[in-house]
Amino acid sequence: MGPPTFRVFTTGELSPGYLRYLERRLRESFGFAGTPIDLGFRVRTRWEDRDGSPTGRSGSRTARRR
Repeated sequence: MGPPTFRVFTTGELSPGYLRYLERRLRESFGFAGTPIDLGFRVRTRWEDRDGSPTGRSGSRTARRR
């Protein structure tokens, strides 16, 4: 079994300080003290930059709900 994995969807790059904050809060909230955490980030386009489709999505969804 691998480390706990979190995916963060953003509309821009995150600062290193904010990345440390996120990792620290995830560890505190879920009790992952001393456990490696796999953080993945995906930068999405802003709403005003999308293609104008009625649903607000440009293309198909890539993330699955669990």
